[in-house]
Amino acid sequence: MFEIFSIGKLDVFSSKDAGLRAAMNNSGMVKTESDWKLYDEYSERWSPYRSIASLHLWKTVD
Repeated sequence: MFEIFSIGKLDVFSSKDAGLRAAMNNSGMVKTESDWKLYDEYSERWSPYRSIASLHLWKTVD
């Protein structure tokens, strides 16, 4: 979150973030029992704007 909000990087995604994982699970992007590597692989399609995707995903679980 520091890289997104303080530094302003656009391509940051944390596959270990519980909120991002929950949002991706709830939307059917990945299966609940998936490991972190699958979340990272899925997020590659959003590069170079993974930070923006993260913000939208966090909003869905807010």
